[in-house]
Amino acid sequence: YIPRGMGYVSNTLEYAYDDWCLAQMARTLEKKEDYDFFRKRSENWRNLFDPDGGFIRPKDVEGNWIEPFDPYHTPGFTEGNAFNYTWFVPQNPEGLIAAMGRERFVSRLNEAMEKSASANFNAAGDNFAAYPINHGNETSMQVSALFNYAGAPWLSQKWARAIQEQYYGTTPYD
Repeated sequence: YIPRGMGYVSNTLEYAYDDWCLAQMARTLEKKEDYDFFRKRSENWRNLFDPDGGFIRPKDVEGNWIEPFDPYHTPGFTEGNAFNYTWFVPQNPEGLIAAMGRERFVSRLNEAMEKSASANFNAAGDNFAAYPINHGNETSMQVSALFNYAGAPWLSQKWARAIQEQYYGTTPYD
C-alpha cells in the first residue's frame, strides 16, 4: 500500500488494477511466474480495506489507520473519497463483496445510489466529497453493475436505468 504522506490511497487501488491487467497479459503470453507475481499484487487493495468499517482507508507508514475517519472527508484520495474508492476493485468484485459481507455490500451500495440520485449521480466542482457515487469519475462508473456480482441483479437493472435517464438524459444538453 501507499502510506499517507507518500502518495494516495487511490494510487494503491489503481496500481492493484494495473497489476491485474499485467497479470492478464502475462497469462496470455504464458509467463506463469509473471502471472502469479502480478496476480498476487492485484490483491493489494486488501491492505487498505478495513473489515470493521467496510471501507478502503488510508494508513500511515507504520500500518496504522488514519484517525479520525470519515468516508466522505478523510484525505488521501484523488478526485474522490473513501466512499467512492471503496467500490473500485474491478479486478475482484467477488473478493470485495466477501470482504465487506454480501448484505452490508448490497445495502450500503443501494443507499449510496439512493443518495447520489438526487445529484443525478454526478458530483461536479467542489461537491464531489458530498456524494458516495460519482458516475462522472472512473472509480464509480461500474458500480451499478456490482449488484450483479452480489446476487441482486434487479438492483443493477434499476440503477443502470436511473443513471441512463438521469446522468445521460435524452436531451441535447445531456
